[in-house]
Amino acid sequence: MNILPFVTILILVISLLISSFFQGHKESSLSKLGLTGVTEAYRLARNSKQEDLLRKVKNLPEEKQKGTKKYFRERITDNSKFNFSPLLKEENPFLEEVLQNFLERIYHCPKGFSKALIESAKANPGFTSFEELSMPQPEFHALWYKMLKGSPNYPDAGEWPPFSHHLILRDEKEVIVIRKASLFLLQAFFGEEIAEAIVAKEKEPDRGKKIQISDKELKEILTEHEFPKEHLVYTTHQHKKKGRKTAHEKDPTTGVSAKIVYSR
Repeated sequence: MNILPFVTILILVISLLISSFFQGHKESSLSKLGLTGVTEAYRLARNSKQEDLLRKVKNLPEEKQKGTKKYFRERITDNSKFNFSPLLKEENPFLEEVLQNFLERIYHCPKGFSKALIESAKANPGFTSFEELSMPQPEFHALWYKMLKGSPNYPDAGEWPPFSHHLILRDEKEVIVIRKASLFLLQAFFGEEIAEAIVAKEKEPDRGKKIQISDKELKEILTEHEFPKEHLVYTTHQHKKKGRKTAHEKDPTTGVSAKIVYSR
């Protein structure tokens, strides 16, 4: 009896079974590796998000890190800051005075400093960071460097914050977002009496969730104190919505990428 065909068929069947087994193992390994890559890339993206948030927390006063509730105008966000950009587009004595008052409150800078800063900024068109500016005046040079860096022990009482902590470059005509402005900015723009009236209104009991001053309440206060209406063109009442940020990372082993989108 010729068993060669039987043996050949048997070998072929065994070969197919072995090939199927290894192919399945290969696909399983690749699938596992891909899943591992996705997990690792997601972890890297998540860590990137956490590191970004941690950097912000480290720059916050100790009271806020511990969760102590503070008056919202003491919290600094981008919408709390003085927008420097409008001062580069026109000569405006009022805005120069607001800037000078603002810087005096935070940095105790001398008269004439704000004008020198504006001149330096205009002499460097296209700058994107205050770090790019210099103050050629000898009396302002050392002070400017300290203002840029801030005090090493900030936010301890009496210490200086870095310059960008309270000022921002934003391509908008508004200098102040009223509902989110810091107390320093509120005082510098509207003056002490109006700022005190706004704070008193916001701290009235039983306001519920509507702590921030409404547009109607603000208009009543400004009318009562005869604030010049022409200056309101440099204000906006509603704060801007928080932007969204994407953390995008790639697993170096597999090349698989993942991303996380979150609020700033």
